[in-house]
Amino acid sequence: KKPVQIGVIADLHHDVMHDGIDRLGAFLNAMEVSKPDAILQLGDFAYPSPENSDIITLFNQAHTWPLHVIGNHDTDAGFTKDNCIERWGMPGRYYAQDIEGIQLLVLDGNDAGSPTHDGGYASYVGKEQVEWLKEQLKTLEGPIIVASHQPLAGAHAVDNAEELQAVLGDAASKVILVINGHSHIDEVIRVRNVTYMH
Repeated sequence: KKPVQIGVIADLHHDVMHDGIDRLGAFLNAMEVSKPDAILQLGDFAYPSPENSDIITLFNQAHTWPLHVIGNHDTDAGFTKDNCIERWGMPGRYYAQDIEGIQLLVLDGNDAGSPTHDGGYASYVGKEQVEWLKEQLKTLEGPIIVASHQPLAGAHAVDNAEELQAVLGDAASKVILVINGHSHIDEVIRVRNVTYMH
């Protein structure tokens, strides 16, 4: 009945970039003007450490719906996914959230177990999540947005991107957008009638 807006920021890299707090401030100032229905950070945000409680609280208190995705660098320095879930206030490492009728499905692209993994950070959506995604796509009426840190298509895509593209393609009539961070590029591509945006 009305447009739905989600304010999105990706790859703040607060712990390694000198201007993270300034960029987050600029984002939140823009959100104060546009007043979206939710705000979403797409990973590589800030270590879930006590030292970062101020920046985490700043994001979480800026909106009724502050949503998070776990990035590959968020578990650097000895931190875990459970640390992110607890300190950021996530319902889980992957989850579904209704935003004014838009069904947001958040995935965790940091699963171990890829048969083609050849070193470095994991970039894979494991079987448990794939089965959950299939069930969500089957059950939900849509419209659906899928969010992950690592891309599901295009540059730097997860190891099982083709599997996920097939799953999402089967629900293309419901999936209005798949969005990611990680790549630090701007790219929009279409695969099996689904739009993927970096």
